[in-house]
Amino acid sequence: MYVSPRHPNPPRSAAPPEDDGETLAALPRGDGREELRVTLKSYNGHPYVALRVWERNDRGEFWPVKNKGCSVRLGEAAAVADALTRAAAGQGAARPERVRTADEDRPRFVDRRRPQRADWRPEASGLPQAPGGAGFDEFHGEV
Repeated sequence: MYVSPRHPNPPRSAAPPEDDGETLAALPRGDGREELRVTLKSYNGHPYVALRVWERNDRGEFWPVKNKGCSVRLGEAAAVADALTRAAAGQGAARPERVRTADEDRPRFVDRRRPQRADWRPEASGLPQAPGGAGFDEFHGEV
């Protein structure tokens, strides 16, 4: 049976996908239905570390969970490992966390109305006016 590649809910294959790459760690989560896999993979010749949550279906097969994964470039791996080591040791972030005040959490009014026109009257311009209300006449010069 033909199914369009643009179908919003295409049927899945019967077999779960294979986790290609070298699995570095598989950490069980919760009741054993999920696990976090750390895998060394390659895309177009560029190696990276993939972190992905896999979930067991009713037949006991593991499937990757949509929107529960990320990739780390090997150039970033040392910094990520350092941050994870600090977090595991309980040191947390290198900089102290800023405490928000109650006033910062309160919603703020944002005026989204159309901006008002500037006042066109000469006295509103802030420029000096000639005494007696006389101003500049473009045809006769100063009055």
